[in-house]
Amino acid sequence: MQTSKPALSLWDKAKAFGMVILLTLFMLFLFQNIQQVEVSFLFWTVSTPRALLLLVTLSIGLIVGYLFAQTRMSSSNRQ
Repeated sequence: MQTSKPALSLWDKAKAFGMVILLTLFMLFLFQNIQQVEVSFLFWTVSTPRALLLLVTLSIGLIVGYLFAQTRMSSSNRQ
């Protein structure tokens, strides 16, 4: 006995299409930013692709923003 898969809703199709678009834009970003850049911080100098540098910077910003939001939420819950 074969079970049929439920049809994808319009919203699911739109999400899948959006993910494909975002992945395509991300890949274009990576391929256009492969130049090596030199970053100096205090005593360290690192040579890395620009795309990696931007992604690391974005990740650090997201983590700091998340932690800041968590501390604000926990301090507002105490009051």
